[in-house]
Amino acid sequence: MKILVLSLLLLGLSAPSFAADTPVAKWIAAPAESEIGFSGTHAEREFNGTFKSWSADIAFAPDRLEQSKVIVTIDTGSASTGDKTYDGSLPSPEWLSPKAFPTATFESKSFRQTGDTTYEVDGTLTIKGVAQEITLPFSLVTEGDKAVMEATTTLDRLIYKIGTDSDPKAEWVSKDITVSIKLSATKAL
Repeated sequence: MKILVLSLLLLGLSAPSFAADTPVAKWIAAPAESEIGFSGTHAEREFNGTFKSWSADIAFAPDRLEQSKVIVTIDTGSASTGDKTYDGSLPSPEWLSPKAFPTATFESKSFRQTGDTTYEVDGTLTIKGVAQEITLPFSLVTEGDKAVMEATTTLDRLIYKIGTDSDPKAEWVSKDITVSIKLSATKAL
């Protein structure tokens, strides 16, 4: 009897350790069903654009937020508004400068749940070599092995040295740029 009790106790003690060692679920982004967009104003006229090329390394579980991790890498040269003037300016050294800074990255540090389907992630956003800590609120809806994450935030382009030579006071292009994200993903098997 003592051996049975001792065995059950050891099994009970090892179960949480095993659960903690189990990898957090990996998710594979579906770029065709996703979008990273940006918007602002130029000379009081609204513009909208998207980044056509990006990748995301996602390990996320709502019940294991402390072990969840996300790294998003955006190809800065893939920014497009559909306007020839803007699209001609975006790759210049003053604006996104993809030759010198081919990628922008976001790397998560911590997650917290704020509601039934809402969260916040703290992380580092690096654009043009400038790294800033940001908090990104987002919603997440999961159905089986599918998930859709949506987020909107505002970034100060001047902090990231975007357009600071020709428009340092944001007299022509809005200082605040809205970034909107819709990311669809499938749980990796």
